[in-house]
Amino acid sequence: MILVDPPNAPGHGRLWSHLASDASFAELHAFARGLGIPERGFDRDHYDVPAEWYDRVVEAGAQPVSSRELVARLVVAGLRRRKRGATRLTDSAVGGGGGPAAIVASVSAPHPSYDQLVGMPAYVEQPVPIAFEDANGHLNVRHYTGIASEGLDESLVELGIPQNWPVQGHACFSAEHHLVYLAELRTGDMLSARVRMLGRSERAAHALVYLLDDTHQRLSYVMEEIFLHVDLGTRRTAPWPAEVAAGLDARIAEDGRLPWEPDVSGSLALR
Repeated sequence: MILVDPPNAPGHGRLWSHLASDASFAELHAFARGLGIPERGFDRDHYDVPAEWYDRVVEAGAQPVSSRELVARLVVAGLRRRKRGATRLTDSAVGGGGGPAAIVASVSAPHPSYDQLVGMPAYVEQPVPIAFEDANGHLNVRHYTGIASEGLDESLVELGIPQNWPVQGHACFSAEHHLVYLAELRTGDMLSARVRMLGRSERAAHALVYLLDDTHQRLSYVMEEIFLHVDLGTRRTAPWPAEVAAGLDARIAEDGRLPWEPDVSGSLALR
């Protein structure tokens, strides 16, 4: 069930409520998307929403509860995530349109295991070529990102973004990355990519790309990326075409049902 406590948490001259679910994070994220609450408002186990949104979320079906009851029900459900490091509300959270808070937080979930990832669709399956090896005897750092980007590109084809999209006057431009190197890949190791779509805005999308070391059955690398739709006629960002937006939404919903929480860095957010 979706829960919301009274707007009694102060911050930046305003009062905030906490929106949570005692059933699953998937339920919570779906509810938030339905109201237009951006994913950057998510903080570990809840969304921070300003007081003026309280009536709106209750009308949409959230059950009003006390702050103490909300925490207790998360604990009982096994969905309570205690703070690992400092978090802060950014100034952009309260500027402009008065939407939910933007959160900068530490990583809130562990990296998924090889076994959790391997059943997802595989992209860029290949051995590490000797030409990509550096003086340290392993895959050079720039090639992790290049191969992961190719995997993301492959995954977008079925969503209506062909690899020759620039011929049609459209492109995807990378805006931000967060990279984590977990285990080295060496010449001859078999690798493959997995992609989890996290969310989108009118002109951008948020994804996690994983490189798997299939030879040693381990996760090697994680790339978190924000990428933008660009109209090549103007060289400026533009709203996603309707069919692409529908494809992204379907994939985001599908990936939201995965049984493990996304290992986001907390340093990237859709705007």
